[in-house]
Amino acid sequence: MRLTTILSHPLAMVIHTLFGSLALTYLQETAVESFKWIIPSTGLIIADLLFGVQAARYRGETVRASGAMRRTINKIFAYSCWIFVAAGLSISFRLPWLAPSIMAIVMVIEFISCLNNYLEPKKKRVTLKSLFRFLGKKTGNPGIEDIIEDIDEPKRD
Repeated sequence: MRLTTILSHPLAMVIHTLFGSLALTYLQETAVESFKWIIPSTGLIIADLLFGVQAARYRGETVRASGAMRRTINKIFAYSCWIFVAAGLSISFRLPWLAPSIMAIVMVIEFISCLNNYLEPKKKRVTLKSLFRFLGKKTGNPGIEDIIEDIDEPKRD
């Protein structure tokens, strides 16, 4: 039997149509789930770029546009991967809470990075450990200043 005969068999065409429509439905649902994470990710990427440039200038580093663009493009690709993995897993396992959970973890880590870049010229920093310690306190918390630590002056050559 030739391959064209097998592929043109009515049962083969039904199977191709079935798998094609299933794949298309999966990709469509994944794309729809992914779109809702693009705007917050874009905001964090822009904030990271701006605050990262400020922190680098504070450290006395030479900031080149090509280096900043390369890091930003790498971050765009990394976020795209996280978005598609989170959306794909959420759709695949039919767990609507999975994509928000994954993206919340990724975005909290990036937010802390942006916050540290913002606070570095002010000689302050936030650590994930101190943030969780702050969030874990039930009562008697003196305020947000507990999660911000003083840092030493950076060494300049």
